Amino acid sequence: MRRSLAWLSTRLLHQVVLILGMILSSRGMVGLAAVRQDTAIAAPAALKPFEHMVGTWKGVGIPTGNKLKGWQETHVFGWKFEKGQPVALKLQFTGNKLLATGQLRAEGEGYVLEGTDAEDAPVRWIGTLDESAQTPTLTLIPDAPPGDGPSRRLVVRLLSNKEGYTFWDERKSGAKYSRAVEIRMSRNDPSLGASKGSAGKPKCIITGGEGTIAVAFQGKSYPVCCTGCRDEFLAEPEKYLAKLAKKAESTPDPALEPAAEESTKPDATVETKPDKPAPTGSKPVTDKAAELLKRAQEFEKTGNKSAAVIYYQRIVKEFSESEQAKTAAQRVKALGGK
Repeated sequence: MRRSLAWLSTRLLHQVVLILGMILSSRGMVGLAAVRQDTAIAAPAALKPFEHMVGTWKGVGIPTGNKLKGWQETHVFGWKFEKGQPVALKLQFTGNKLLATGQLRAEGEGYVLEGTDAEDAPVRWIGTLDESAQTPTLTLIPDAPPGDGPSRRLVVRLLSNKEGYTFWDERKSGAKYSRAVEIRMSRNDPSLGASKGSAGKPKCIITGGEGTIAVAFQGKSYPVCCTGCRDEFLAEPEKYLAKLAKKAESTPDPALEPAAEESTKPDATVETKPDKPAPTGSKPVTDKAAELLKRAQEFEKTGNKSAAVIYYQRIVKEFSESEQAKTAAQRVKALGGK
């Protein structure tokens, strides 16, 4: 009888230990999930439909009037950070006849694309995203004073498989728009949001997307998904390495480990040159600031104050220590800019 009671007590004790172990393990998994979620930086909700576009895209532009005279284009998208959070998508177009650089951000119920055109003149487009269509479609028109309505619009249609998009330049004739140029782009590298075959690949230490660029710090290299994340990391490397260390302690992940020492060569297909200006006071900087100041003054003389302010503000921001920046700051204030 005593042996039976002892056996039963031992069996019950084993079951209690097993149940406690399962409870503690599940709590540990919840904590682990929380660590993973806390260390990732999410894109703004309004930009979620575009986050898979981070990376490099290749394609061709085809004019409707003569489809034999096409040209090649390269589009590069990356995150723009403010105070440690992604707030806009930066873009850089090579070969495009309309845009050279820009930033796409959400504003109110719509979107704003602001940047420079192929002639380096400031441009600003506004529009909305139609997600009810078979494929999400962004339609943009020039942000200009009301008149007879826009004579031009840009239409960007995203493919449902996230492996490409179509970019249309449409001109208005009468009451209808007709397509002047069609640009077809396809992915040139893996990027944030592309889940196919992503297992085991390096992850961006900022957003958690696929790392396509290596950024070097203290003799080691770390994966990031775009030049925006690269610049954000270099601005506060200790902050992100601390997050990386915290995650590694809780859940070691080979895809998040730093690359081998000195292996800092990035993917050759991704532009990684820092877009920082040369040291202030050097001749290239002085020449560029003077060129921008001249263009701003020309816009002001012709009555285009908004374009002038954009150029003046750019001089103040990019060439803050130059003589041209002092003049530009005065003109911004005089024209009512910020």
